[in-house]
Order: sequence, then C-alpha cells, then structure tokens
Amino acid sequence: MDSASSTGMSMVLSLDSHSAPPPPLPATARTANKAARAGAARRASHARAAMAATRMELTRAARRRCHW
Repeated sequence: MDSASSTGMSMVLSLDSHSAPPPPLPATARTANKAARAGAARRASHARAAMAATRMELTRAARRRCHW
C-alpha cells in the first residue's frame, strides 16, 4: 500500500515538473469552440421547442378527454 502510493506520488511529481504551460489556442480552435457552443445552444432550443410541442399536445389531449 505504502509503496504504491509513493510511486504514484513520484509519477505525479515527474509529470508536474515536465509539463509546460499550455500554448495559446490557435484561431481555428477558438472558432471551433464557438461553433460547438452555438451548436449546443441550437440543440437546446430545439429540445425546448419539442418539449413545448409535446406539452401542447398533452394539454390538447387532456382537454379532449375532459371536454373542457
């Protein structure tokens, strides 16, 4: 147990000492990130619209059943 934790610690230290700060993102990565965010927002809005449509359908069906 103790030997395993010490080797894990030395591995973390060696990784730490060799890691350089990450380079700034190139423009393509930034635009890709922006596009991914836009895609996620678009999918979320579609999901919201689908949920609203389903809710409307359920309400309409309930009204038909209850004869409001």
